[in-house]
Amino acid sequence: MINSEFRDQNRLNSRLMLVRPKEEKDPMRFIILSMEGKTEKCYFSHLNTFLKKFDVKINFHTLQHDEGENTPRKIYNYLVESRTFDYKKTLTDDLVNQINKKNKSGNEFSKNECIQILEEFFSSPFELKKSVRFNLLKKILFSLGIDIEYRHFLKECNNDLDSFAVVFDCDCTCPSHSKDEIESIRNENNKNIELCMSNPCFEFWLYLHLKDVHSKEKDGSITPLDTAKAIENKRVTDKHSYMSNFISVHTSQNKKISSNAFSTFYAPNISYAMKYVEQAFKTDFPDIYNNLGSNIGVFLKKIEEKYKFSFENLCELLKKQNDVLK
Repeated sequence: MINSEFRDQNRLNSRLMLVRPKEEKDPMRFIILSMEGKTEKCYFSHLNTFLKKFDVKINFHTLQHDEGENTPRKIYNYLVESRTFDYKKTLTDDLVNQINKKNKSGNEFSKNECIQILEEFFSSPFELKKSVRFNLLKKILFSLGIDIEYRHFLKECNNDLDSFAVVFDCDCTCPSHSKDEIESIRNENNKNIELCMSNPCFEFWLYLHLKDVHSKEKDGSITPLDTAKAIENKRVTDKHSYMSNFISVHTSQNKKISSNAFSTFYAPNISYAMKYVEQAFKTDFPDIYNNLGSNIGVFLKKIEEKYKFSFENLCELLKKQNDVLK
């Protein structure tokens, strides 16, 4: 049986290897996101499709995690540890024992052989693709929660081209999501990792896109968002908290955002959400801890500035395309 503590320490992996063609004059930029939930993953996956439509060479890549509770501390640590992955330190005697327990070939791996194979891989990753021993070791490590190809990608990331961020919720009533815990992460964050937080949850960032809903709230045709209930964000059904239920009622979506829902409610209003959150809510630490808010818009604005494009322009182009199709 796989050691659960070991697996927990090495949970960060990706099922999709990312490759940046070296010959491209205008290369793809990768934005590596470590996040807590599936709704966030859906949003940023659809955002990639939106950007690709307008030939913006940015890929928001969401890191995959095992099932189980994720916290701001865990997802931050996963990203830091994977970027600084040291295979020699990772290949402990305990890990080698774990490898050989999973090895069905009958030919055990020694610690020195594992180190030699990985040393060759990290120096020349494409020369070992046909090696039976390498592929066996890679497969076993992956089953133990270590994706060595992905770790190689993260180590090779270009800080001038690529960006890193963690996306998480704030819940001051929960120790793992408290102000003190998040402040401790902020104080030690010297890895140029953006900390993207929404209070009370990511669904609040989704709410900021709902321009038509906001108009109906103002004219009284629907019951507006209750700020106090949104901050508490208590569970109101078996499937939903107050905030996710509000989103579900007004978009007919579940936790998973469909491509149609993204195209209808979110893609056309990204720039609107970025402006609205700054006008009406909190976007900075420490104000965001005790108030409705999100700094995801601030993060996207930094992405605009770094990669020289405009969400506002893209949203306008999308609206024109949609008008032509009507």
